[in-house]
Amino acid sequence: MTEAGKRLLEGALQALDFAKGNAKPGAYSVHYPEASDLKALRQSMKMSVSEFAEYFDLSEQDVIKHEAEAAKADSPTEGSNRHSERIPGPAT
Repeated sequence: MTEAGKRLLEGALQALDFAKGNAKPGAYSVHYPEASDLKALRQSMKMSVSEFAEYFDLSEQDVIKHEAEAAKADSPTEGSNRHSERIPGPAT
C-alpha cells in the first residue's frame, strides 16, 4: 500500500471511531479552512450562504462573519499592513 493509501485508511478509521463515539478527547483536532477559502469553497459548490450553512451544520451568521473577515483581511489597507512585516527593509 502506498503512503497516501495508508494515510487515507488511517483517517477513515479515525473518522469511524469518532462517528461511533470512541474517539478520546485530545486524540483529534478540527481544522478550519482560511476564511477566504470558505467563500471560495461555498462558491465552487454553487451554494448560497444558507444552503452552505445548513449542509455543513453551521450558523449562517458564522459563515457571513468568516467571509466578512476574509474580505477585510484581503482589502488593500488591511493587506498592506498584514504583509508589511514580510517586506524586507533597505539593505544597510
